[in-house]
Amino acid sequence: MKIISSIGPNAKEKNFIDMMVKSGTDTFRFNLSHGNLNVMEEQIDYIKKKYPQVELLGDLQGNKIRVDKSFNGEKKVVPGEKVRFSSPAYYKNVKNKDNVIPLSFKGDFSRLYGVREISMKDGTMKFEIQGINKNKEIITAEVILGGIIRAEKGVNAINMDREEQGLTEKDKKDIRWAIMNGIDIIDLSYVSSVTEIEETKLLIRNIRKKECIVYKPKLWAKIECREGIEDLYEISKKVDGIIIGRGDLCCEIPAISVPIIENKIIDDMKRTKKDIIVATHVLDSMKYSDTPYLSEIESIYRFVERGVTGFMLCGETNIGKYPIESIKTLKNIIDMYCETLI
Repeated sequence: MKIISSIGPNAKEKNFIDMMVKSGTDTFRFNLSHGNLNVMEEQIDYIKKKYPQVELLGDLQGNKIRVDKSFNGEKKVVPGEKVRFSSPAYYKNVKNKDNVIPLSFKGDFSRLYGVREISMKDGTMKFEIQGINKNKEIITAEVILGGIIRAEKGVNAINMDREEQGLTEKDKKDIRWAIMNGIDIIDLSYVSSVTEIEETKLLIRNIRKKECIVYKPKLWAKIECREGIEDLYEISKKVDGIIIGRGDLCCEIPAISVPIIENKIIDDMKRTKKDIIVATHVLDSMKYSDTPYLSEIESIYRFVERGVTGFMLCGETNIGKYPIESIKTLKNIIDMYCETLI
């Protein structure tokens, strides 16, 4: 049973990496959406030399919508307030930037015209779409659940047009970086169709051929949008494993449907004998407490019983206050339930 721990700001010192491995980590996740590649390369070098048995996973950003980097400072929004979403190009040229939020993603701004709700921060912030201006450059929305907006914050837009988005330029660069640094597993986020997997595999093949690289990284797909669920059968045939990305999934489909979709993915993947990883909201409470909720323990038990092959800790180990305790807790739970269920 894999325990995948995200490595980030908490792992500034090498001895912290040692503690993560001793606590049960057997795979390190490098979040390529954020972070300093030079720092990651130092961490990779250390892990490879000291812990050659530990696998390294490069988590690509994928076609994730984000608040554009051009957005200045922070903005607090409250329920009832009106905001305006735009493309980065419009934001750059408009004089009055009050309540204008530029959204960055691959493709034309028109991909958002069919969206009725936008959310941020795993659904804790929500905006109801009111309309599109006559020039179709601005989408007006009312704040339903407020919070803080800042540059590069992740955004979910239900019913966004994701057809034929393909790999982003950032992902292409990050795939090359991952291969050149000997990453064992490349995880493509926000997979919406098998064509994205085929494009990724071709790029990996071409990079390996050009650089005369013998080793071949495994390719996983993260399922976290409706389109990915619908094309799961074809996607699963082309990858080495599936990650159930519950954080974004619960924003892309009704949260009440997530357990049903989880079971469907697990049932479909068990037939393939490939990896099935559960990510996000595994031990979320342990970002701020040294003790997990009973509901989290019960959820882990259910997943072990259903036959998943691993769990991914994200915020728990990346920015949480109790990263080592989170890893130890997950390992203890897994060990106990694996023994009980065998």
